[in-house]
Amino acid sequence: MAEVEHHPESESKALPPADLDQPPTERNERPVGIEGNLEVKPPDPSDFDREALARVYRLMLTSRRLDEKMMTLLKQGRGFFHIGGAGHEAAQAAIGMYARPGHDWFAFYYRDLCMALSLGLSPREALLAHLAKDDDPNSGGRQMPEHFGLKDKNVITTSSSVGAQFLPGLGLGLAAQR
Repeated sequence: MAEVEHHPESESKALPPADLDQPPTERNERPVGIEGNLEVKPPDPSDFDREALARVYRLMLTSRRLDEKMMTLLKQGRGFFHIGGAGHEAAQAAIGMYARPGHDWFAFYYRDLCMALSLGLSPREALLAHLAKDDDPNSGGRQMPEHFGLKDKNVITTSSSVGAQFLPGLGLGLAAQR
């Protein structure tokens, strides 16, 4: 599997760009209708350059194949835990196009393999975590598989409880406002 490159400079013509260097009150505002819904044209593949589409497709395919491999390893008794993220790849790849690892903060849940790959986790590193190897960059093999925590990418360690990422995520958001 090829490693996926991170390209935050990818822009969509479907939404006007936000100026992230400005405080939130001075950023370019998204077009919002009187009812509060976004009034934007639906994105079209022609809104994206070919390289960006190829990167996103490669990321989604890498994530899906890695997910399948992890499930196979689990069924063979070579893995210890796996809950797949199949079907979540497109949303996570889209977020990953605009994410800024090391600047933005992330509170994952255990189905966020594609998001971890989009931030720069290699397929090899994901497999090291899945197999609880001591050179796993997340925890040295001491955390449950797919519970990524990447200090250099600002990914806080994942909890197993569904929804448990919301309170730490809220705390990150409140801290970012200060």
